[in-house]
Amino acid sequence: MKRNSNEILDYEKKNRRKVRRSIFQLCILLVIVFLVFQTFVEMNRYDASDTKEWKNKRGFIALSYPGVSRDGSDSLFAKKQLQQQLEALMEQGYETISQQDILNFYNNKKPLPEKALFLAFEDGRTDTSVFVNPLLKKYNYKATLLSFANKLDENDKRFLQPSHLKQMQKSGFWELGSNGNRLTYINIFNKEGTFLNIRDDEEILSKDEINSYNHFSMDFIRDQNLIPSENRVEMEKRITNDYEEMRNVYQKQLGTMPGVYMIMHANGLYNTANKLVTEVNDKEIRKTFDMHFNQEGDAYNTRAKELYNLSRVQPKTSWSTNHLLMKILSDTNQKVDFVKGNEKQAKQWKTIESAAEFHDNTITLTSKAKSMEN
Repeated sequence: MKRNSNEILDYEKKNRRKVRRSIFQLCILLVIVFLVFQTFVEMNRYDASDTKEWKNKRGFIALSYPGVSRDGSDSLFAKKQLQQQLEALMEQGYETISQQDILNFYNNKKPLPEKALFLAFEDGRTDTSVFVNPLLKKYNYKATLLSFANKLDENDKRFLQPSHLKQMQKSGFWELGSNGNRLTYINIFNKEGTFLNIRDDEEILSKDEINSYNHFSMDFIRDQNLIPSENRVEMEKRITNDYEEMRNVYQKQLGTMPGVYMIMHANGLYNTANKLVTEVNDKEIRKTFDMHFNQEGDAYNTRAKELYNLSRVQPKTSWSTNHLLMKILSDTNQKVDFVKGNEKQAKQWKTIESAAEFHDNTITLTSKAKSMEN
């Protein structure tokens, strides 16, 4: 059928068609953009729990992991291993809590979720954020990233820099904490019995070469006979200056102080550390931070605990998922469902007690903790 020549030459009509087509295409584009936004932006925002539903007045567990890498090592968790453990915790019903939730629990007697978990990652490594961030988003978990203040001033790419930390905070999945001003060792003896002066972490090639040491703020500086080479005034000035330097760096680089402190090294203050060293640390810690995880080894913090003497467990890279769950069971007495791995293989075996996990040709057995044995 022949088209009318007047219709062909009707440019206004053709332009109206173009406008309608453009509007239609724009609408489709907006729908696509909206769906992408919903998928990759909205879902990547931390969804805080409704605290009105919380009724737990007993306590919470705290876990602080070392650095995380793709394949792991003796000192770094593998991403897959961490994912298995976080997934197991999520399936057990554990919800992560914030630093403010802990403050509210102790200061205002507010309850927590039934299974409350304070999750942290130490040392402030860049690879930790790369591999942990997707897992926090997947499980809608919040975590605290701990850093050393001096690393924020050194532009060392192995460690997260101020711009990275600020961006992580904005996501809602991360809060900030501190391991201290520096990772520096004092009063060192190597395996050959040679006494070494003060050494930064980079100067210690391997901890396997070291027989004994202490951290910068945890003792008097001593000579090879372990006799203090500084008096009380000098010790207090050195440690006080270290805290002051730390505060200055955080204020300069982040504009604020992290709320949580996990001292290097755990279990010393109020226990084995020199009383005078404990006193100056205690004063500076309370002046600087909102709370302090001073102890390591017990995951559970009850209402009876004190905000500046909290406890956490540092999972080892050698731990299986069931090892972690057994530790939590031992510390909390809360019900735990151990993971089985390959269900088909698991049915071929009978577990009399403890836990067994099956993967391919490997069976991982986890015995009861000593505290659970009769």
